[in-house]
Amino acid sequence: MSYVQISKESFEFLKILKSKYPHYFDILESIETGLNLRLWNRISDDLIVLTEKSDLKQSQDLIILYSSLIMSVESTFNPMKLMLIIQNVIVNYSGMLHFIYSIGNMEEALVFLENLEQRLNQKGEEKLFLRILKGFCYLNLNRLYECEEIIKSLKVQLEKSFEVDQIIYSNYYKLSAFFSEKRQDYDEFYNNSLQFLAYVKEGVRLYLIFSKFLMRRN
Repeated sequence: MSYVQISKESFEFLKILKSKYPHYFDILESIETGLNLRLWNRISDDLIVLTEKSDLKQSQDLIILYSSLIMSVESTFNPMKLMLIIQNVIVNYSGMLHFIYSIGNMEEALVFLENLEQRLNQKGEEKLFLRILKGFCYLNLNRLYECEEIIKSLKVQLEKSFEVDQIIYSNYYKLSAFFSEKRQDYDEFYNNSLQFLAYVKEGVRLYLIFSKFLMRRN
């Protein structure tokens, strides 16, 4: 691995985040220590946790964090861990959660993903993950043809693959379910939703089912 230069800007933005989010001081301090010691695995784990925080997702700070820090070290991370970080970061383009995106900012998110694809030489499961994230962008831009083409190509690739991470499957079926819902194909929506639930953790599955129940009651 070639030497990775970490800019002064990276540490300065961590300092800003510590001031803005004092309740995340420990994890930000851990990231800073990891940068100083070149502990890439530790940094990526900390960044996954940090980028999951809802208050950061609803701001624009994750986008700035990526450009000022993560981009310079992204090549050192486990590819799938990097994709988990990116999945959280692109939510910043709308400031909303769970892929409910603002169409106005989805073009920027798509450019972000396309630039990432050009920078990194993706060969494994992370390449499938990136295509799924692009599919969500196309869906929320109402570019249904491009979204459908991604779903079709992913289906073929997944049928040929073995031991694919369940994160890939869960996000694939999530994308397929949302696409079917937008097309008002409710049989497919139901089938894909069931497949999605089969691949998520038990606690998340129960939460989603309970939320759906409450929505129907209201």
